[in-house]
Amino acid sequence: MDFKNIKVKAEGYKVQMTKFLRDLVAIPGESCEEKGVVNRIA
Repeated sequence: MDFKNIKVKAEGYKVQMTKFLRDLVAIPGESCEEKGVVNRIA
């Protein structure tokens, strides 16, 4: 596996992934109320 290449590719998704993860954290997701999180992932 070319870890150097994987790291370079991953860096290209840094901005999008950061936004996605911030979106997930911002959505309330108490037990049985994860619909918002599921909708964001889908």
